[in-house]
Amino acid sequence: MSDTSVTKTSHQDIPIPPRYWWLKRIGVGVFVLMLVVVGLRLWWGYSVDRRVDEMIAKYHAAGEPILPEDFASDPVPDEENAVWYYEQAAAAITHPTGVTITIDDISSNPELLRTHADEVATIMAANESFFEFAHQARSVEHTDWNFNLSGPLINTMLPSLKVYRAGAKLLTVAASKHALDGDPGLAVRKFEDALALANTVRESPTLISQLVAMAVDRLICSTLERASATIVNADSRDDVERLIRELLDPHAPNDGWSRAMFMERATYLDTVSRMANGTLTTSAMGGGSWPVTSRPADRALALIMGPAIKLSAIDIMAYADSAEQAGGQPTYPKAMQMYSDPSFPGIKGPSPSKRLGQLVQSILLPSFERALVIHFRVRAQRIMTATALAIHLYELDHGERPESLEELVPDYLPTAPLDPFHPDGKIIGYLPHADKPRLYSVGLDGVDDKGTYERKKRGAINLEVKDSPYFLNGPPPAIDESSTPLQPGHDGGDIENEQGNSKRNDKKNPKPKNGDENGQLRRSNGSPPE
Repeated sequence: MSDTSVTKTSHQDIPIPPRYWWLKRIGVGVFVLMLVVVGLRLWWGYSVDRRVDEMIAKYHAAGEPILPEDFASDPVPDEENAVWYYEQAAAAITHPTGVTITIDDISSNPELLRTHADEVATIMAANESFFEFAHQARSVEHTDWNFNLSGPLINTMLPSLKVYRAGAKLLTVAASKHALDGDPGLAVRKFEDALALANTVRESPTLISQLVAMAVDRLICSTLERASATIVNADSRDDVERLIRELLDPHAPNDGWSRAMFMERATYLDTVSRMANGTLTTSAMGGGSWPVTSRPADRALALIMGPAIKLSAIDIMAYADSAEQAGGQPTYPKAMQMYSDPSFPGIKGPSPSKRLGQLVQSILLPSFERALVIHFRVRAQRIMTATALAIHLYELDHGERPESLEELVPDYLPTAPLDPFHPDGKIIGYLPHADKPRLYSVGLDGVDDKGTYERKKRGAINLEVKDSPYFLNGPPPAIDESSTPLQPGHDGGDIENEQGNSKRNDKKNPKPKNGDENGQLRRSNGSPPE
């Protein structure tokens, strides 16, 4: 036997050191662990995707939009699209040279209709094309806002709605002028054109659009508060009755609210889904721009924690559902029982994955509570405006106002007008013999203060406390800035003399959540409302 063979045999007999066996075992263990982790990650992602897909299927079965493509509609020819007519109307708005007052001036100070009558007439004549297009839009059946939904919904460019607010002011000023000139029929038609404008804005499925439409409604109601007595006569009776029906119809405001909540829900789902698959950056969350492309860190986070991010969509969609259902309730107290205001526990939570989901929710979700307040407040104003017109029709027929609102049913109103803020859904308040005859809603706290109201420093009615009045002889003049504001609950003596002392002299002022003192809502993308 050679030395070479002996050497080979000796090498084969040398045992592998123990440390190498442990390295192999550790390597195999790590490999198996990685397989388990990958398997669990795949199972986790599959189970979350299945839950989200089941919710999407549930919405589709109910006929509700939830995906971006669900909001797409067939193109509408310009001549059949109300939006096109309003765009033409907006382009026709002009301010004649040599006129020292503006539509904004007249809208905020109606006394200018009398003191600057010639200039008002010049403005109206210069904007005849606007009025013609706005009236034509009212008879157009279709509405197409032509949204581009190809990118992330949260980056969707919203149309400018400033021209619609300007158009609403122009229409209500024109209505006031026609009423002052003794042409109530034409005044009512201008109010109807303004309502049609608001309803077209409501067709845009965004929360901002609904808030603008509500602002238009409030402008119409406040203008009618000043003019309702002057537009009711025998010749305008049919027009006024039609206007009453339109004001009492809740379908347009409620449908608009539902559309907005559907779009909010779809936007949350689309945003969370893009974050979960790493195609939408998280670096800009909480403010600023929302770039479409993501960074490697975002894609790595999505690879590891994507299911946790996507799982938050389920709670987000349920929250949007509660807000949508709340808007259709008959009263604000019932809406608040239905509405689930989001709680933001921040980074506190039982597990890292849930903490991440809660963080996503706290960044994306606004509070809709303030918007719901405005929604029901506008509903109350529309009901009181319609009721005031019915009272004036009753007065036209009987020579005096009814002693109770039940007397208006069924000849002037289909049913007794209910207060959307009253916890028990009772009839709105009515003070026909007060120094300042008025209707009133019990307001935000739901307590009947017998028509007592409070003013802000500059004289405007404070709708956050006590009752919300609607004056039948036109609103009393606002307090001059240099004068002393009325004390809380002071009403010139008529409340104390006719209704007795109010049981409550103050009310808790509910603070809007996720909004500033002016009620401004926080948008889900960090930008303020238009």
